[in-house]
Amino acid sequence: MRFRKLAVIVSLFISQFLFAQDFKQASEYLSYIGEEYSRIAKDQWSYTKAVGHGKGSRKIDKRRLEVAQSILEAKRKIARMPPFNRTTKFRDAIVSSMTVRYHVIQEDYAKIVDMEEVAEQSYDQMEAYLLAKKLASEKVQSAHQVVSNQQKIFANENNINLIQSETKLGEKMKEASRVFDYYNEVYLLFFKSYKQEAYLIEAMSRQDINAIEQNKSALLNYSKDSREKLKELTNYHGDQSLYLSSRQCLQFYSEEAENKIPIQMEYFMKKNQFQKIKSAFDQIKTSKRTQADIDKYNNAIAELNIAMEKFNAITTSLNKERSKLLDNWNNKSNAFLDKHIP
Repeated sequence: MRFRKLAVIVSLFISQFLFAQDFKQASEYLSYIGEEYSRIAKDQWSYTKAVGHGKGSRKIDKRRLEVAQSILEAKRKIARMPPFNRTTKFRDAIVSSMTVRYHVIQEDYAKIVDMEEVAEQSYDQMEAYLLAKKLASEKVQSAHQVVSNQQKIFANENNINLIQSETKLGEKMKEASRVFDYYNEVYLLFFKSYKQEAYLIEAMSRQDINAIEQNKSALLNYSKDSREKLKELTNYHGDQSLYLSSRQCLQFYSEEAENKIPIQMEYFMKKNQFQKIKSAFDQIKTSKRTQADIDKYNNAIAELNIAMEKFNAITTSLNKERSKLLDNWNNKSNAFLDKHIP
């Protein structure tokens, strides 16, 4: 037992000795840490940028696990480094930052991947999903800022001139955060009405007049309210593309709820009336049917056919316009993120 314990002590001593030999100069110490940190920071930025550009988290989940492992390995390497000038403050700041990064990519984004699967099921779930991504990003930014501050302190204490380009990654992260803040605000205004329309269409498929009326009113209120709120988000650095495409969708939802759905509801009401008239007509023996009975039945058929024609025409028009607007929204959305995310 004593021999094995001694071997461990000697091994640790040699490891510390080798590291001490490797970092005689502060610039070497800073460079070694900087290269390891920069590598994992860029890896993580690459992953989160891919998620931000609309590449499904589930599709690139393998990459997430690779980044997590890369962070863990880099953290272990730096944690084994010796102090420099009898202090480990800079080294420990890097290790702490990597711990935060590891937990974000390993735990927070694991939850985000799961949340993405159900985000579109409701407005509340989508809001929670976007908030989770925002909070994860803020954690990484905060950890990165600590590292940046400690790097400057270490450089000043050891008379090292830092190259300004090293701060570019941090600036990219901040800019991406601003882009997503704007994007998410606009998107949620759009998504609330988009999802409400889906509930309306589902009620239409069931021909549930009460549910149609309730969802129609909700869609009208949501779309009008969102249009007012959207006026505060007219552009991002002069780019109005997301604002304009969202406004067009919201105008469509307002017009649909206020003017189109009431006409379509007439078809369902005419259909219900016809079924009652037909049921009563069928109960009358053929020999007992009066001309008034026949006229009433024929008029009901005619009114139903007219209502059905209007229903079908409006449905076709709405489907065509909806498809066009959603395609435009998706294209503008992707182009916006491609343009503004560094």
